[in-house]
Amino acid sequence: MRTQSSNIAPFLLAGALLLVAACKSNPMLPESVVTGLRVLGVRADPPEIRPLQSTPIEILAHHTENEELGYLWIACDPVFDVEPGSQPNSACQDEASLSSSSGLEGLFSTGAARPLSFDLTATSATYLPPTDEQGTPLDLFADLPADDPRREVGASITLVIVVAPLEDLTAMLADPEGASLERERTEIVLKRIIVSESDTPNTSPAILSLLVGPAAYLPGEAIPFDAAPLIFEPQLSAPEDFEWHLPDGSVSQETEQPIVSWYSTAGRFGSSRSLQEEENTWTPPRTGDVPGPSPTGEYPLWVVVRDGRGGQAWAEFLLR
Repeated sequence: MRTQSSNIAPFLLAGALLLVAACKSNPMLPESVVTGLRVLGVRADPPEIRPLQSTPIEILAHHTENEELGYLWIACDPVFDVEPGSQPNSACQDEASLSSSSGLEGLFSTGAARPLSFDLTATSATYLPPTDEQGTPLDLFADLPADDPRREVGASITLVIVVAPLEDLTAMLADPEGASLERERTEIVLKRIIVSESDTPNTSPAILSLLVGPAAYLPGEAIPFDAAPLIFEPQLSAPEDFEWHLPDGSVSQETEQPIVSWYSTAGRFGSSRSLQEEENTWTPPRTGDVPGPSPTGEYPLWVVVRDGRGGQAWAEFLLR
């Protein structure tokens, strides 16, 4: 039996947030233009773990009004049916459970969901395996036969991360009945971590640098620009070859196809997404654009790469 925490009550009324849907970009703007509150990425490193293994998770979120953000970190572990070949399930995958306060309370009261952190200011948390009532870590695969193919196929640990202005989260937890979170000021994101016994678990990609013409910029560096568009080419770690284990026990040989997503607070990209070795163009904002030119002449640039298997990386630059 999994441990149930008596300190979980404040999280139950996160039902006041109800899953209002993540990814609320302004429909009048390209997805690459960041306004208000946006969650741009969530990464676990490593993104695939073995039973009883932990992994750190980090979130990339930005608020264009510079409001201090708060975070709730919730985990749902997969549950396996002992019937061979049956698919694992997670209570956090049930939309009905996530869309009402009573449903969310049920997740916590049964131990299906558990908090990963009680620090509302933490932009990172650590996934730890569930424990029994004595605090002993539990092997999620313990009841599976040794030759069960699901050990190699793996299962998804579901993370639910709620992001909102810190003052809003604090008020809701202090007075659950009298306060609520506004959907316009709240992001709720689902992140999957794979748990398996694969001998070749997935690892995270890496952004090595960003080419702008002949110059290479490292993550965190400032990139100068004038009125002319900039042409970017990200330099990434080599995509991995991997074996894709199918539920029937067969194996498919595959190669990752990383996708690069581009974000900034102003200006326009030629494409909001590109492939690994594909160039992309950024045109600086002009008078009359929405959003228009910044008074400081500076714009953050975020480059987020996803490998298609749960691995993720990002880098931030400053366009100046």
